[in-house]
Order: sequence, then structure tokens, then C-alpha cells
Amino acid sequence: MSPGLWAPARDIAPGAEAVLQSGLWLGQPAVLKIRAPKGYRHPELDERIRASRVRAEARALRDARLAGVRTPAILDLDEPSGAIVLERIDGPTVRAAYDGMPDGDRARIARALGAALGRLHAAGLVHGDPTTSNFIVERLPREGEPLVAVIDMSMGGRAEGVEERGVDLRLLYEAFGSTHHLHADEFDLVLEGYSAACPGLADESIARMDAIAARGRYQARGPAAAGGGGPGGAAGEGVDDVDDDGDDDGDEGEDEDEDEDGEGS
Repeated sequence: MSPGLWAPARDIAPGAEAVLQSGLWLGQPAVLKIRAPKGYRHPELDERIRASRVRAEARALRDARLAGVRTPAILDLDEPSGAIVLERIDGPTVRAAYDGMPDGDRARIARALGAALGRLHAAGLVHGDPTTSNFIVERLPREGEPLVAVIDMSMGGRAEGVEERGVDLRLLYEAFGSTHHLHADEFDLVLEGYSAACPGLADESIARMDAIAARGRYQARGPAAAGGGGPGGAAGEGVDDVDDDGDDDGDEGEDEDEDEDGEGS
């Protein structure tokens, strides 16, 4: 990263894989994301891994932005140090704002959330970690469409087919239901927005999301599985736990979610 161009203000969210810092880049509000070195890895291997991951995230953000998805602009990239400087998008995360909204605003944001993911999928991309912490309510006018921005695509990239889209939707479904359990039934509105944004892909993606619920990591383990059923059914007693961020408890996400005030990138 070019020295002297970054003026730090404060740390936002230290995570297992990266540290987020708010500040100014050439006077513009920005976020610096640095992937922390891992002492247990050989230094040369660690540098290659961090460079590869920051390069992949930058590529995913660029491709999404070129497809018309609102994502933070990339201001600078330093692969050897695993650092990326991103435009700062102000506003609360959907996770922080959703439950406190009036009914009408929640409905609009739910559809906008689904539409944001749908535009990604229509462009041949997946998010990889589509929790409501990774979507920012950038604009919510009294009338007209809200603007929901997509952030943290460190686990995203090109999708090879319907399976990846189905997994993305399933992760969002689990995260939405656990984080916003009082309004879990409003996920139907998310799917409305999703279907409107990618009409040619929505039906098969949603069908795959439902199929994923009945197998693999979402399926009951042990003798109960032989009885059939899916999550919430008789065979669902052994369903794997999924945490609030939509990841399996046993999986390590690349980065921690941004803070609840939406000071993400």
C-alpha cells in the first residue's frame, strides 16, 4: 500500500482472519482491511495465502460492481501485505436495523435484500457468506426503492451452477431465521425480491435451496434419518446447528462480520 495516503481513525472489528480499520484515503472516507499473518504458517506460504485471498476478494467485488451490484469501490490493493482499501459505505447493516423497522420498511428492505443477492446470482456470482450483517442499508427513502449494498465478499466468487446458488440462498435463509426470528416468515419477501432480480434462475435456485435442506449438512444424523423428514420434522432432531452468521459452527469463516452500526466495507 502506498505510504502516506492512508490516515487511520479507529479500528472497527478485529477478526480471526482480518482487521478492519476506519479512516481516510486521500481524504475520502474508507475502510482498510488487513489479513493478519498466521504465525503457525511458514512466512512464505502465509504471504502467498494472504495475497491469494485478498486478490480473490478484490476480483469478486470488481465483478459484482461491473454487474451493477452496489459494492464498495476498491481504492488500493497491496497483495504482499494482504491489505485492501475500500470505499466506506455508511449506513446500518440489515442485521442491526431490520427488527426495529416499521412493518412497511421491513417489507421493502426484505425485498431489496433478496434483490441484491439475486443480482449477484444473475451475474454468475455467489456471496459465500450472505448473512444480514453483510448487507448495508445505504438509502431508505420515504418512497421508491431502498438501496442495499453488498459487503465482505471474501468467501464469494464465480458460481459454477445451481448448487452454489442454492447454498447461498440456504445460508441466507438460516441466518435470517436465526437473527430475525420474530420476523422469520418475512423471508418469503426476500424470495420475492430475489425472484424479481433473476427471473431466469430463481425457480431452480429456490428449488435447490429446499433440496439442500433435506440432505447433507442440514439433514438429521443417525437412525432418525431413515425415517425421512427435513429440518423441523421428526427427522430434524439431529440437524446440525447453524450459527447466527449462517456458517456451520464447525466451519471457520474467513472474516468476522462488521460491527452492528454498519461501519463495514
